[in-house]
Amino acid sequence: MRRLSWVVVSSLGLIGLGLGACGTSNDPGTGSGGSMASGGAAVGGTSSGGAPVGDGGAAAGGLSESGGASTGGGGDASGGSPSGGAPNGTGGESAGGSGTGGEGTGGSPAEPAAIANNSGVVTFTWPERTLVVDGTRGARVVSLKAGGNEFLSQAPSASPSGDDLFKYGSTFWTSPQSAWGWPPIVAIDSAAYTVTVDDGTATFTSSNATVAEGKDVRIKKAFSVDTAKDVITIVYTIENVGAGSASFAPWEITRVPKSGLTFFPTGESASTPEGMGMLPVTNAGGITWFQHPGMAVEEDRKIHADGKEGWLAHATPTVTLIKSFADLQSGQAAPTEGEVEIYSAKDGTYVEVENQGAYKDLAAGASLTYEVRWLLRETPEDVTVAAGDASLASFVRAELSEAGL
Repeated sequence: MRRLSWVVVSSLGLIGLGLGACGTSNDPGTGSGGSMASGGAAVGGTSSGGAPVGDGGAAAGGLSESGGASTGGGGDASGGSPSGGAPNGTGGESAGGSGTGGEGTGGSPAEPAAIANNSGVVTFTWPERTLVVDGTRGARVVSLKAGGNEFLSQAPSASPSGDDLFKYGSTFWTSPQSAWGWPPIVAIDSAAYTVTVDDGTATFTSSNATVAEGKDVRIKKAFSVDTAKDVITIVYTIENVGAGSASFAPWEITRVPKSGLTFFPTGESASTPEGMGMLPVTNAGGITWFQHPGMAVEEDRKIHADGKEGWLAHATPTVTLIKSFADLQSGQAAPTEGEVEIYSAKDGTYVEVENQGAYKDLAAGASLTYEVRWLLRETPEDVTVAAGDASLASFVRAELSEAGL
């Protein structure tokens, strides 16, 4: 079902017009925005009396535009601190006289994630973590596990079709949605992508897709894992393969099961699209919180919002997913869109946790990239997963800081 809808102004006051789609009904808008994905500091190994060994983290380039594929800048590498001895690796006193010890050897780097490609379904495995991307179904992330516990919403059936295609996993669309309406474009959302695996990165490439008349694109999704920092990096590329210039913004949609808590730093504005119920959020401590009721409600609910700090998180009592991206400045969002969106389906089974990058005009043959970092973490036992809990926001910020984001 398609709906053209005016945006109703909330107490925070953003006005927009959108044609949307989410879940089993049409989502009248799209969140836009990107975020600040910065390069992480490198993590070095430590050794007794040894010299530090460190790996430089890749810098998160956020959105960039080029005549071809765009890439982010590199981060600075820093080594870890030596332990168990003087800084210069000087040995202790020896029997019968003083002696100078030789330099110690650095610690071993973290083992890379194991990658298995099973006919286009790529699985990354590293300690206590599993990530599965299904290249036969739109290069969708279909599984994300911590300690064997599934975090993402799962497909209602083994071979989903119709509306069931839009209820599970994490996917990617172009924005604004008003350019293509509903349902999502098959070549981007659910058709098979080609897959290549090289040097720890799995890259998925779509066939050419028509977003609107005169707007043709090709989508790439590149997945990699920094096991030392326990960070997943996803680089989305929108390439303009049409004959003329066209404008797009990137849009990541991650579906999670009911009953969790979604939250992000409160920005300057928020709104509810007409035709949707107002999402019952709480603003406390500079954070916007949405606690899913865990049951069906009378209508689909949605919020379009501006964020801050470049992050968005979803927590359960056991696991928390933190999404880090380039923070948008005023005026960078696609028309009728917002940096952060949360959609709650009326059937009460899942929530969409969404973020968008900046709106860019691309010449024919040019492309833009949007880099998102995922941090999947066990929720600390001393943290309360409840709206307004300051310790939960502090936990997220601490994890981002530790990862250099």
